[in-house]
Amino acid sequence: MLTLRNGDLELPEAGFRVAEADLAGHILLDFGAFDQWREEDEVVEGHPRDPFHRMDARASSRRVRVGYGTTVLAQSVRPVFVYETMLPVRTYLPREDIDFGVLERTPHSTICPYKGTASYWSVTGGGSRGENIAWSYESPLQDALRSKA
Repeated sequence: MLTLRNGDLELPEAGFRVAEADLAGHILLDFGAFDQWREEDEVVEGHPRDPFHRMDARASSRRVRVGYGTTVLAQSVRPVFVYETMLPVRTYLPREDIDFGVLERTPHSTICPYKGTASYWSVTGGGSRGENIAWSYESPLQDALRSKA
């Protein structure tokens, strides 16, 4: 482990040398050791972006029905399908097509460097509770504007 120094700032165990010969002369930085990452002048949300990662959002007219047990959570003919490298296809629906009467917002949230901060909902109706099974990017990052719900 290496301590990184910049002027008076010192970050212990913030980096290390990698043993692979192809990476000789390079240092791997521990993302968690820093209070902020930037790509040019933009603050990176979550973790650094992978230049080989792709995310595409595609509007569709396909009929989508979302249920939990016997409870219908949403029905839409205006879904947006998000295709993201190494992840299953995700389906995002307009807010108007979701029954928020059977959902309860939770304090849980996650951060994606491609989409932004996700808010979560749990199912409250139908006799069983599905914890944090629905999420929304209410203020998506520019790359993910079509996934806004």
